[in-house]
Amino acid sequence: MHHLLSWQTMSTREWVLINVYGLLLFIEVNLILKKKQPILRTVFGLDIMIGLFYLSLYGTYAMTMTKKEAMSLNGFERYMSTVIIIAILSMGALTAVVIDRCYVEQNIEKRDFKSYKSIFTKNIYQMSSLVLLVFSIIAMLSETNGLAYNTRMARKELPVKLAKMAKEETQLNHKK
Repeated sequence: MHHLLSWQTMSTREWVLINVYGLLLFIEVNLILKKKQPILRTVFGLDIMIGLFYLSLYGTYAMTMTKKEAMSLNGFERYMSTVIIIAILSMGALTAVVIDRCYVEQNIEKRDFKSYKSIFTKNIYQMSSLVLLVFSIIAMLSETNGLAYNTRMARKELPVKLAKMAKEETQLNHKK
């Protein structure tokens, strides 16, 4: 629980960021634009997915390893970053679908440059697409850079030191 609630972990910060983004998207679309979209339901589903993944990861660590070994492993943040990347991708897809559903013309074949309500809504659409692209790229780079940092820091951890000190022997012999 300490790891999950700590602001030092990247996965916790990004989980909170995903929820804040979902709330802002809900406020913008459902309350300001008055378009009913199932945004909160999707964000809640992502929260359940991340929570279940966290519990299954905790169960894996608790059931298969000693406490000291589980505490020294560096894999937790790697596994959590995987599910966070999936959640970021899901939020990007949700945003694209919501933007598409907020379009004035719902029939794709009939859309053209006049399909926007006004030039202001066209600019909002274009800017939100650009901001979403930039946000997604930054989030993905943040995750990969965080993994690289954790990997560099893990070189001093016990499992890495043990692997260097006691190398595996693949030849059959009579040594103990």
